[in-house]
Amino acid sequence: MDLNHVEQTGQNTPPAPRLLGGWLGPCLGWLCLGHFALQALIKLGQEQPEQILWISHVGLLVAGLGLVLRSRLLIATALIQLFMLHTLWLIDVAVWQSFGIFPLGAVVYLNGADTWTWIGTSYHFYCVPALAIIVWRWRIHERAALLVAVTLSLALIVLSRAIVPPEANVNWAFGIETDKPIHALTLLNDLPGNLYMLALAAFATFLLFIPVFWSLKYRALRLGTQKS
Repeated sequence: MDLNHVEQTGQNTPPAPRLLGGWLGPCLGWLCLGHFALQALIKLGQEQPEQILWISHVGLLVAGLGLVLRSRLLIATALIQLFMLHTLWLIDVAVWQSFGIFPLGAVVYLNGADTWTWIGTSYHFYCVPALAIIVWRWRIHERAALLVAVTLSLALIVLSRAIVPPEANVNWAFGIETDKPIHALTLLNDLPGNLYMLALAAFATFLLFIPVFWSLKYRALRLGTQKS
């Protein structure tokens, strides 16, 4: 019990619980939502509206909603979806700026990009760090977050395959493109459409999402924190 609270109020009542994210969380949330809206306008202006379906862009929307609504489930979902993707994106940017090559091919689109494209994609520099700090500080672990992240990602892959032109290849719905031939990816790309989408979702789940989910779970268990 907080004795200072008792002395100040004269009542034996517990102090009010801290709000998730404090005052900064919703501010960051509105920044994410505003950036998502700006990115949507940029893609419309570039006559590429289908690009807003990328998992990273939708993850920005989920992150913004989670922070504004103080939703542990949405915050955890966004971090699981975005952490590895944005980390690989940042690695590709760092190597490109240092050595002039794209080892992962994640940011080739930035080579010669205009100012608006840079502005639109700049959320990659702050979204995941902000989410990670809040998740770490508030010890967020939601069991349902992995399922939501996987379901949302699979839905975006299927939607991209159904309504987006193959040449746009949003969410790699038509194949994973690489500069050099990789046998495993070639086998994946050669699968029939439905099997390919399921395999792509499984690939993302096991290599990108589950490691982040288990990291959050480990921290929660290590600190003796129950499911939030």
